[in-house]
Amino acid sequence: MKSSLLISTLLLFSINLVSQEYIACARKEKEWGYVGKDGKWVINPQFESAANFNNKLARVKSGGEWGYINDEGKYIINPQCNDAEDFSEGLAPVKKDKFWGYIDKKGSWAINNQFDLAM
Repeated sequence: MKSSLLISTLLLFSINLVSQEYIACARKEKEWGYVGKDGKWVINPQFESAANFNNKLARVKSGGEWGYINDEGKYIINPQCNDAEDFSEGLAPVKKDKFWGYIDKKGSWAINNQFDLAM
């Protein structure tokens, strides 16, 4: 029984690791997109700038503003910030109108933009 539980736990952990961070950002010409482990485009180049996936979301810049996409390339938070960082513990520091604050994964302000700097 213990060995079955251990094997099941390890299998679930392995599947989670593979599905979580399987793509990386890459640039072609002047646009950024995402490639899989096989080097093929998973999300075609279309962004001015991009960051690797973190907590199942990636920061991308489009139209001069930052937003967040999922691993299918769909916007979870539309580009609307002057600058942005990765999510950590459910919040991400973002800059809007000269000040930094924190948003949640729905794009709502958890802590209003009022700081000169946030990390």
